[in-house]
Amino acid sequence: MKVYGFVGPSGTGKSYRVTELARKHRIPLIIDDGLLIRGNTAIAGVSAKKEKTKFASVKRALFFEREHAENVRRAIAESGAEKIILVGTSVEMVQRIATMLLLPPPEKIIHINDVSSEEDIRLARHIRQTEGKHVIPVPTFQIRKDFSGYWLDPLQIFRPANRKKESEKTLVRPTYSCLGEFTISHSVVVTICIQETKKFPEVTQIWICSAEEQDRNLILHLEINLRYGESIPSATEKIRKHLAATVTEFTGIWVEDVKIAVRSLDIK
Repeated sequence: MKVYGFVGPSGTGKSYRVTELARKHRIPLIIDDGLLIRGNTAIAGVSAKKEKTKFASVKRALFFEREHAENVRRAIAESGAEKIILVGTSVEMVQRIATMLLLPPPEKIIHINDVSSEEDIRLARHIRQTEGKHVIPVPTFQIRKDFSGYWLDPLQIFRPANRKKESEKTLVRPTYSCLGEFTISHSVVVTICIQETKKFPEVTQIWICSAEEQDRNLILHLEINLRYGESIPSATEKIRKHLAATVTEFTGIWVEDVKIAVRSLDIK
């Protein structure tokens, strides 16, 4: 496997630039802050942004936890990819990551100054220092239903106006940020789920709506009555897709599945 390193001081916009860099060099895999990313999807690992202290965040990014490192190693091997890029704050850091993941030493080191202007770097540092925000190069960060300290905002990255959308990223504020904390509880998710389900005229009654966490993802459960004459598979699939997309959009919490049970059909 050919290994690249992408380095630059903290807060200079590496995670913002790495997807563009990977695309340019046709590199399918990215290691960034404890995550293994393929395309726009985190396929393995745990984000260092989840940790409650800066020290724990550094340990997570360097794969000090054996189970974490083994999980990512296995995913890399199963991917069949021939190239990977490691993101770090220094050459020594990406070399350490390569060692922890049993990868060859980086053959090529790319510095943030090679791909980003001084003005962009200054802006990235200003945002980090004043607002404590970080970029994760995936569209929706898969997190727990109670994500103390996270602040998420879908960040669309566009090409020039005459070209299509290039990629999507997620903006977060890590738990260890000094700017405060907040949580989103199950009750908020359930309330959103109920209100959105009521918008469907084919739903005549909502019996149960609940949410559970499985493997850092969210599973929604819904029991309803439908109007007589409706196609049950068609109606439930439409509701399922809408709830998954809406809850993810409103909360930033990745909805893995929406399980819908239809109790009965109502004539009225």
